[in-house]
Amino acid sequence: MLEEAEGGMKHSPYIKIKMNNDLQLNTKILQQFKAANMGKKWVIDANASWSVETAKGVLEVIAAEKLQERITYIEQPFPLNFANEHW
Repeated sequence: MLEEAEGGMKHSPYIKIKMNNDLQLNTKILQQFKAANMGKKWVIDANASWSVETAKGVLEVIAAEKLQERITYIEQPFPLNFANEHW
């Protein structure tokens, strides 16, 4: 499914947003995508970089910014050894 963009070019309404463990940067990224009204559905890809604190913080931002309807899923938030961590 492609949408017509200004100038006649086509683009996908789906966007994959790469993130890291920096909560402030991740917050700015989400706010900028929201402000620019980019894409209808988002996938967040954390590349196994999140800590529990970062995950909680990003979820709080998603709720505060009312982005739940836009986010399809969060891909690979935690590293493989996450289950062995003491949290």
